[in-house]
Amino acid sequence: MALKDLILTEASLPEGAIEAIVSDYVRFDVHREIVVFNERSKSLSNKSKTLIYLVALQGWGFLGASPLAVDAKPAEIAEHAGIRGNSLRPILLELKNDNLVIERAGRYSVAASALEAIQRQLRNAGPARLGSSERARHSSYVRQQAIKSNTKTRSAMDAFRSFIDQGFFDQPRTLSDVRGKFEKEAVFLPRTSIPNYLLIGVQSGRLVREKISLKGRRIWIYARSEAPLTL
Repeated sequence: MALKDLILTEASLPEGAIEAIVSDYVRFDVHREIVVFNERSKSLSNKSKTLIYLVALQGWGFLGASPLAVDAKPAEIAEHAGIRGNSLRPILLELKNDNLVIERAGRYSVAASALEAIQRQLRNAGPARLGSSERARHSSYVRQQAIKSNTKTRSAMDAFRSFIDQGFFDQPRTLSDVRGKFEKEAVFLPRTSIPNYLLIGVQSGRLVREKISLKGRRIWIYARSEAPLTL
């Protein structure tokens, strides 16, 4: 092993580790190019929200989006994570001192070597403290959303599998192509969830993907594993 093999960069952050940290709490709005917290995130402490948001920024490179910043100013973190600025700055200072985040020129990002420590931190943090009535409302909401989500996910996943089986991916497809296919088949789901189905297809071995340049942008294209990856 050469010394260069020991260098850690943002590019070395594994997709699976990022997904494991953020998947329960955020979605990627590829049109507005922002990370959006869902209702489940309301149970998180401000410290956990900050970590999850900064980890999520690293996920843009895996979603076929145009090159986006993987770091953020405190004002950006506060806006998107819903944290007051005077509460956020002490959190960022603590995370920096714990070597979980890096600060460069007033912008913050997760340290490439810190994902395992962040996962431990989030596991140990637990939910933010809620009053008894808030806990009851939150538990009821989570149960209702889980029922709705499971029904929609099964329907959308069945449709997605049929796209593969019926030859839709026999030629390379972009994220936009897949979105249009769902809409054409009258399967309506949040646009930010579509990359998840593509990732499942790749991880299961039914699809392969490759990043290409198209109209000045770097995007992912997807095809059935036996099909050529050329547009």
